[in-house]
Amino acid sequence: MQKGRYFVKSMEEDFVLKMLVWEAKIANQTIENIIENWIINPNTVSFNEPVRLSTTILWKNYVETYRPEGIIFQTQQEPKHIFPFDLIVLTDNDTFEVHYYKMEGNLWFFYQRNLIPWYEQFKCTSYEEIIEKYPCVEDVIDGVNAFRIVHGFKALPEDKTRLIQYNEAVFQEPVKINPVAIFWTNERAKQIAKTHNLPYFGSAKEFYESTNNE
Repeated sequence: MQKGRYFVKSMEEDFVLKMLVWEAKIANQTIENIIENWIINPNTVSFNEPVRLSTTILWKNYVETYRPEGIIFQTQQEPKHIFPFDLIVLTDNDTFEVHYYKMEGNLWFFYQRNLIPWYEQFKCTSYEEIIEKYPCVEDVIDGVNAFRIVHGFKALPEDKTRLIQYNEAVFQEPVKINPVAIFWTNERAKQIAKTHNLPYFGSAKEFYESTNNE
């Protein structure tokens, strides 16, 4: 495998990116369109932030993903900024869900929240900065919980710490990509990988471990 940063864009089971418009999810881009055009378009609408593309940069502390299926890619473009966790942990809300399927029926409840004032202090401008500031998981948890408590919200529950096991690398424009692999544990993912001559892995973690990439 080529050395370098690997990005993940998780997708739903049908491998179609969707955009939340009020309480409805609208189809935005298919996996076939992404692979054939080597472009991923912004589709994330949440927290009163600009429309953006939210991805994860794989690293030893960040091998989980927002959803269990998706595409792994590389790009020459740099993210606008990176948060060392799912941005949802900085919302003005004490109710969290870890798994997407538990939020799917009422995404608006979670995504139409506001971000706690001064949340920007957690923004990192590069992959190197996020590693330097948050070399271990405990640093992230401590920082998030201290911030939430100071602003009058509850600490992140222990059973929700999966939300800090992947980061959120944000792009604000279409991203030109080099598709690297498809991941998930079902026949749909395997068929996509086979059709487009891409490697297939059961998870992003499995892929990352195959790269010996620090």
